[in-house]
Amino acid sequence: MFNFPFKNSLRPLYNGLRYSWFEYLHQRFASKLKNRAKINVVFFASNLSMWHYQHLVEEMKRYPKFNVYVVISPFTQYTNDTQKQNSEDLRSFFSRHNTTFMESCDKKYLKIKEIINPEIVFYTQFYWGGLIPEHNPPNFKTKLLCAYPYGFNNIYADWAYNNQFQNMAWKLFYPNKSCFRDAQELAWNKGRNVVITGYPTADDFLSPEINNVWKKQNTKKKRIIYAPHFTIERGCSSLFFSNFLKFHKLMQDIAVKYSDKIQFAFKPHPRLLTELYKHKDWGKEKADEYYKWWQTQENTQLEIGGFIDLFKTSDAMIHDCGSFSIEYFYTKNPVMFISRDMNEIKKQKNEVGIAALDSHYIGKNQEDIINFIENVVLNNNDTMKQQREAFFEKYLLPPNGKNVAHNTMDDILKSLNIQ
Repeated sequence: MFNFPFKNSLRPLYNGLRYSWFEYLHQRFASKLKNRAKINVVFFASNLSMWHYQHLVEEMKRYPKFNVYVVISPFTQYTNDTQKQNSEDLRSFFSRHNTTFMESCDKKYLKIKEIINPEIVFYTQFYWGGLIPEHNPPNFKTKLLCAYPYGFNNIYADWAYNNQFQNMAWKLFYPNKSCFRDAQELAWNKGRNVVITGYPTADDFLSPEINNVWKKQNTKKKRIIYAPHFTIERGCSSLFFSNFLKFHKLMQDIAVKYSDKIQFAFKPHPRLLTELYKHKDWGKEKADEYYKWWQTQENTQLEIGGFIDLFKTSDAMIHDCGSFSIEYFYTKNPVMFISRDMNEIKKQKNEVGIAALDSHYIGKNQEDIINFIENVVLNNNDTMKQQREAFFEKYLLPPNGKNVAHNTMDDILKSLNIQ
């Protein structure tokens, strides 16, 4: 009988063989789809800020070979109020874009596998759970599972590239060569299911279409986004870098102090409210009151839905979020990252994450934040502009001279041998 160290040494080999088997099954299944008259494709939509598939949905609908279905299915770990709001935001978005959709709250659309029997299924997260059981990946593990990252992956860690979904998926559409190299090093399947397409929100940011979402003001003001992460305490996630508990009152005071010069948009991580409800010093009443404050002041607003238009029409951002530390660079506007210990933050980052943080202004305290607002935003003394533009060129432009949706469709058509 093997001892435990020997067993552990065989685990990489076992997992490599296991996921090679799934790769073989995918190839067999995909080869059969070429001769199908129609291929059913389901996109699960859970949260508007994580919905990166609109361009791909519209691109895929151009091909008669595909029946495309969009299904609203909120994350079950969120509060009931948040789930309802997420569903409402998605309904409104899809209605504006003339996108037909189904809802999991309608019982006849619960069992998607039986009703639609999709061959290809797209998810907004690389996780095995999070939705109702009928919609979770295990229910479709014999199908072709696909995903864009819901956030720009800037972490170099096993959990970021090597979970069950990432190894068993048919296609993972990653943003650049750096993320692909991380997958090759960390995933059991060595990233063989990874395709470099660019980051999906690039299609939105690079589009000339602009929708002003800011509250109307009597005078012209600078627009700053305040975006705190949800990891307010150790244990709520494998990450811990939110500074919300330290700076939440300061940001309110700043909004009041500069009310004649600056508009502020409070853009919390979708999960922050859930964590505040559970926190011993907050709770539902206090958290709701804080959110309402941002919603109701003359020069402030609460943003809990999408962020593309908000980013594109802003002048700067102050935050401590993971994915936003890269996504905001599409605007090329000045941005500050709040951190109590940058060296600790960088320990978890990959090449892209470190390069992004090095292109941020860093806020360790109140003085740093005030200085950023007064000197960089109001007085336009932006010393990091060229560095941000270089980051954009190196890491954010989609490859092949095409947008991300086209790159994705090119790979799907090639993999299914469809002309």
